[in-house]
Amino acid sequence: MIPDNIGQLALLPHAYLWPGHRHVDPLKEAMAAIALHDAGLLTDEEYISREGGDIDEHYQSYERQIQRRSEIEPNVQTARASLITPDLMSALLELVRAELAPDGQAT
Repeated sequence: MIPDNIGQLALLPHAYLWPGHRHVDPLKEAMAAIALHDAGLLTDEEYISREGGDIDEHYQSYERQIQRRSEIEPNVQTARASLITPDLMSALLELVRAELAPDGQAT
């Protein structure tokens, strides 16, 4: 219930962002969001709002993440090089392709 005496406060921009609903298969949901985003059919703001977030807070957080990562980047690059080999990347891509193929077989 909104009180009658809020006056000019009613003119301020506002929105309530309901929490997003989770899909039964998170991988399919993520791949669909990526495909829609790449096709220009889903904006950052739409996706973040759908997930129950605030776009301004998201970008501020993202900027902080980039800053922190740049401070530790040499260590991250070394760790990535030792963990993700070309064979592992190929195997992961094959799993994703198999999951996305309409007949269930890898393309």
